Amino acid sequence: MDLARAFPSGVRASLSDALAHLPTSDYAPLGSITSSNWHEWPAITVLGEPVEIPDRIYNPVPPADLAPKGSLVALAVDCLYTRHHDGFVRQRAIRRVLAFEEPWTVPFVIQLLGEYVIEICEDIRHYAETDLPRRPHMVREFQSFAANNPDFIMLTRQRATSYWECYYRGPHLDRDTYPGLLALKLLVPRPN
Repeated sequence: MDLARAFPSGVRASLSDALAHLPTSDYAPLGSITSSNWHEWPAITVLGEPVEIPDRIYNPVPPADLAPKGSLVALAVDCLYTRHHDGFVRQRAIRRVLAFEEPWTVPFVIQLLGEYVIEICEDIRHYAETDLPRRPHMVREFQSFAANNPDFIMLTRQRATSYWECYYRGPHLDRDTYPGLLALKLLVPRPN
């Protein structure tokens, strides 16, 4: 899988050098976040273009000087590392991603809500409750992404519901209190 395809073409061009210098892995990226054993979902589109975001990557954490801190290249690398096999790496990466206001970060944020690490879901829920309301541009970007990718939003809700049902129903008797589902509700409210 070509990791540059996780981003719209306008972002890809500036990433080639950084992606060429990512630490190599013995394992290729695994699948796509829209594939499953049972069903192939439609492609995700960002800014009107299809993107292919890996389900998991296994590359070692890159050196801090791979890209200038706070740059769009560093942000793109952090987006890719939200797909890392280590949950601690994913959590550190998403915390940095949430500080930015780029529309192409949205699917990386949404995807983590359909996964099992509740601490990451809690970080995103906190962002959705406290930071997002002060960022009307990003509110619109999340809404636009949801409108253009309804199958992906549905799949993410199904995954989050499954994790709540299997692992978190005890501490969250009401599914609406489960951080993954609560964050989804805040980020991409269902139309009335």
